[in-house]
Amino acid sequence: MLWKHQSKAIDIARQCVLDKDTGKFLIQIPPGTGKTEIAARLAISWSTSKNMRKALICVPNTRILGQFYDRLVALTPHAIGVDQAGRAADPRARIVIASQMSLLGRLAKYPHDVLCIIDEAHHSNFDAPEFLRVARSFARVIGLTATPWSNGCDTIFGGAQRYFLSLSEATAAGLVCDFDVLPWTPPRGPYALVFCESNRDCQFHSDKTPDSDWIGVTRPAPKNLSAIMRWQARKIGILFVNRMLLEGFDSKACDAVWLNRVTQSDILLVQMCGRALRHQPGKRARIICSCHEMVERVLHALKRLDSPS
Repeated sequence: MLWKHQSKAIDIARQCVLDKDTGKFLIQIPPGTGKTEIAARLAISWSTSKNMRKALICVPNTRILGQFYDRLVALTPHAIGVDQAGRAADPRARIVIASQMSLLGRLAKYPHDVLCIIDEAHHSNFDAPEFLRVARSFARVIGLTATPWSNGCDTIFGGAQRYFLSLSEATAAGLVCDFDVLPWTPPRGPYALVFCESNRDCQFHSDKTPDSDWIGVTRPAPKNLSAIMRWQARKIGILFVNRMLLEGFDSKACDAVWLNRVTQSDILLVQMCGRALRHQPGKRARIICSCHEMVERVLHALKRLDSPS
């Protein structure tokens, strides 16, 4: 069953893009409020409305690709294709999920009338202006993001019609939990995430902290997966993290994140905070910051979620 805001976003997207010959549309909603479901329903609606119509969902990473695949398989009996690295989508698939990097080299295989849905649309800033070729290759483009504050996203969707749900509205509706932004205290579990500056920083803190492990880019995938699974199973209480779990990772039980790093990126701050904002009855999230400057930066970034951008 869809939430009210999901149904509204889908209806407006249909009017602005699916029912027209051309158009761009941006859906801006807070983390944890169901972007995957909206995108999946739009792809199915388009691909089943007329014979041989196709929808293409562009995603930034493997975890999100897997989430989309699982959800689409549950929602439709039609074949779902995957374009990623060495995998090529079955040409008979009406819906294709493609990684952003793979799609850049495979645009020629997709006709202009394919519906293009760009998840985490702020990533269109990566490899810009190269990625702008994606948006320009299709007559109908729909983007979804909580943080449309990248130059690439603004170039693609600036001036486009959009659906917007603020963080305050989502909190009041019980879609995300309320939260406090707090000064530093030592991390404690269960389900604690501590975002660090580097792999070395993660390992250093984990080695000194009982009941913990760490994950990070370039660490072998089996070790990362093992640590995440142990954290989810409460075999460890604290997980130190470097440049992972920022998107496509949902754990309603996680009620606190520690930001043990300094960044000027509002997008990154919202992504880190969002890991603790998933709604659960009685839950109030804590966002614990390494210094006063970070407290102010986090409050500023989250306040931006109350204004359409």
